[in-house]
Amino acid sequence: MSKFNHILCVMTELQDPEELLNYAISVCRHHDAKLTVMLSLEPLPPNANMVMESFSYVDTFSSMQEAAKERLESLAEQFRDRYTFDTVLKMGRVSLEVAKAVKEVDADLVLKKAKTDFLDRLFGSEDMRLLSKCPVPVWMTHSGDSKQFRKVVAAVDVNYHYPPEELKVRKQLNECVVVQAAQIAVQEGAELHIVHVLDDHIDMVIYDGIVDLGAGAYTDESPDSSKEREQAVKQLIEPIRSANPDDVIDKLRIKTTVKSGSPRREIPVLVKDIDADLLVMGTVARVGIPGFLMGNTAETILSQVNCSVLALKPQGFVSPIIT
Repeated sequence: MSKFNHILCVMTELQDPEELLNYAISVCRHHDAKLTVMLSLEPLPPNANMVMESFSYVDTFSSMQEAAKERLESLAEQFRDRYTFDTVLKMGRVSLEVAKAVKEVDADLVLKKAKTDFLDRLFGSEDMRLLSKCPVPVWMTHSGDSKQFRKVVAAVDVNYHYPPEELKVRKQLNECVVVQAAQIAVQEGAELHIVHVLDDHIDMVIYDGIVDLGAGAYTDESPDSSKEREQAVKQLIEPIRSANPDDVIDKLRIKTTVKSGSPRREIPVLVKDIDADLLVMGTVARVGIPGFLMGNTAETILSQVNCSVLALKPQGFVSPIIT
């Protein structure tokens, strides 16, 4: 998963597309990957044919498609001397159309600019749906990502007290997260921060407001658990070493952090304190059940961060929105 072969760059409008396309081209060049640019437009409202005669509705819909195709091809022509790419036009719900396009063009990464919702959160509802249900990794950017990244955070879950099969999947996902984050850090000349939050269940209960044990009632996590997690995080540096030559490793600045508390609270705090430009994390906890999506923890984390996110899936993940 450290190298992408075909990147699907998704746009939902054609106003000021240069920043996203420039970034997509940069990522494609680094991976020597094929690029497909997709324009995804919302369809006309379901009741549109009630306020227009049916032939007018069809004519309007066709006109919209033709105009969008022409603008998309014109955009491709403008960038043709820099990077050749295919174009795709889809009309419908963004998350569904992107998932279908991924399968059609055999893409292994989706790159999209985040669309802020009405509550001013970085990721709107369709972005969250895409992050959780897209069959391949999703890289969600935001304005300003054309600048160089300075700090990349890899959030991992090294709680390995699970049945053997699930444990294997979790370890593979952690390795994918750190190797991919390291590759981006190398490309950008950025610091790499590998972070883990030791899920303190007592703290989570207090945080959720279920029980108030009083100030100072709980002061520290189990020393053995903390030491075990710190060792597990440090062991994740080994896959990075295996995936890169020595001269690259020598230049890579890696820092590790293990904290106790609620992951959904502490990871966004760490991302903010580190002043991260990119968060790389897994968004699905389990496999084996088709469409088993990211849990509340991952969704809560994503709703609180204000940086770009690369969301990875474990091997064996099956998207529930395509067959």
